[in-house]
Amino acid sequence: MLSLSQAIQIAFNHTTQPQLWQSLVINKRQPYTHRAFIQQGDTRICLHRFEPCSPDESFPHPHPWPATMLILSGVYDMAVFHTPDLKSRYPSPVLHLTLSAGSVYQMRDRHTWHQVIPRSECYSLMINGPRWEKPHRFAPTTRGKALKPMSEAALASHLAQFRQLLVAFE
Repeated sequence: MLSLSQAIQIAFNHTTQPQLWQSLVINKRQPYTHRAFIQQGDTRICLHRFEPCSPDESFPHPHPWPATMLILSGVYDMAVFHTPDLKSRYPSPVLHLTLSAGSVYQMRDRHTWHQVIPRSECYSLMINGPRWEKPHRFAPTTRGKALKPMSEAALASHLAQFRQLLVAFE
């Protein structure tokens, strides 16, 4: 998997080339997420813009891959949970954090879940490693959910906003 500094550099260098990015507007669950992503070998770099939501609207979830996250702008609360196996539907709470610009965290265990609760509009960079051979049974996927990509204009605007934010982390 790429290092955080490598991913920042790649993302920054490609923000002026929207044709290289794919995108999704994830609006079937909260927080609503606008995602632009680019594949680099076995690593996916995602640029997320989260819309604010309340704790009862945001859903806890595990990831189907190891991930590193960097918050570029905004503040979100995050609850962290854990399950004893890869089939449990109800994870046990572990801790609660408030994260802001410059915060970095990693999810390296398939049993770990998190819940992102944006207090304001938030921007983050996420690096996904290769999908685990056996991800948690409840790791969400965007496949089959009829999600739409951003319009060309929205994607160009999204990438321009991230270009401004990434300069501070280069």
